[in-house]
Amino acid sequence: MADRTETAVTKIDPGFLVQHVETDDSLDTMEQYRILPRLKIIQAMSDGGIKDQFGEGAAIIRPGDSIVCADTESFLFNPHFFYVEWSKWSDLRDKESPMVLLRSFDPDSEVAKKASDPDQRFEIYEGDENKDKPKKYRYVQHFRFPGVIHGDHILSGTNVVLSFERGEFFQGSNFISAIKLRKFEADGKRLPVPLWAQVWELHVSLRERGGYKWYGFDFQPPEGAAPMIASEEADEARASYESLKEAHAKRVLVTEEPDPDDVGEPGDSGGDF
Repeated sequence: MADRTETAVTKIDPGFLVQHVETDDSLDTMEQYRILPRLKIIQAMSDGGIKDQFGEGAAIIRPGDSIVCADTESFLFNPHFFYVEWSKWSDLRDKESPMVLLRSFDPDSEVAKKASDPDQRFEIYEGDENKDKPKKYRYVQHFRFPGVIHGDHILSGTNVVLSFERGEFFQGSNFISAIKLRKFEADGKRLPVPLWAQVWELHVSLRERGGYKWYGFDFQPPEGAAPMIASEEADEARASYESLKEAHAKRVLVTEEPDPDDVGEPGDSGGDF
């Protein structure tokens, strides 16, 4: 067979595919995967290489490791959708198992019930012989906000997920409350701003609680920018919301798995879900 040169490839006419497109279903099986990149903060316990590259407290997108902001900077975020997910995590010392063992969107699932119950949130590995410090599974509740980086940023328009869990659980609850309180005035009425139309400014802050330190996201109305999208952005943002809503209804929406250092507060406080 002759070598396929770059010149030969560029001369291929894809017109022959037209007759097949309407009836083709070869891509359908991939619909079960809608894996969303996530915002990750570089923690003190993060891998040394990535910490040297970006600096402790910086926010990046994973996968891809594109920097969003340094620890002293902020950026704008436009959430498009919200959902709750529950998961079962393996012990950080368990190097043989995946980080996330089970996922569920069902609030009545066993995973969800255990994540919401402080008495069932930890589960000792069966057969672990280390009685002083046995390995434990952990059940976790996540507040997920898929959206895009907004405004004058090199990554503006990039899809990301802002996620709150464990030590950041109550911060996620506060963000939900703030979103629900945002209003606009029209025809003498105060009306709720749709989630997909809101813009928030995010920055990284150091937390200290129970003898532990970690970084999390703080939020506020944008300084020097509008708290909502422009009218010409509405159709695209609404379409993104509808697409994410449909994917969630089909149970195919998946956030990129966490790294071992993405654990928020290591201890088990009352606010640690």
